[in-house]
Amino acid sequence: MEYILSAKDISASEAEKIGWINKAFDTSAEMNTYIDGLTSRLRLFPQQALASAKKSINRRTAPKLEDIQPDASAFVKRLEDPVVQALSAKTAAVYQKSSAFEIELDLGNSLLQLYQ
Repeated sequence: MEYILSAKDISASEAEKIGWINKAFDTSAEMNTYIDGLTSRLRLFPQQALASAKKSINRRTAPKLEDIQPDASAFVKRLEDPVVQALSAKTAAVYQKSSAFEIELDLGNSLLQLYQ
C-alpha cells in the first residue's frame, strides 16, 4: 500500500525483497545469462505441458471478471471528477516537455510535477 499510495519508485532489489518480482539482476549480462539458462531448460519440456501448466496457474491466480468490475467502474467514475480532469491536462503538458520513456524512468518524481 505504501508504494501505491505514495507513487514512489521502487528498485528491482527492493521489489525482489518484498516479493513483487522473483529475481533482480545487477547487470543486463547477468539477466541474459539467467534467461538463456532458463529458456534452455524450458525447451526440454513439451510445449503443450507448459501451456497447460500456465492455464492452471492462471485459473488459480488471475482475478475473476466480477471481482475487477467494481474497480473498473470506480476508475471510470473518477475520470468525471474535475480534479482528475485538471490533472489530465497537466499530464499532457508534462508529456510535451519529455518523452514517455524519460517520464517512465523517473515516474515517482515525474508524478510529483503534477501536484506542485
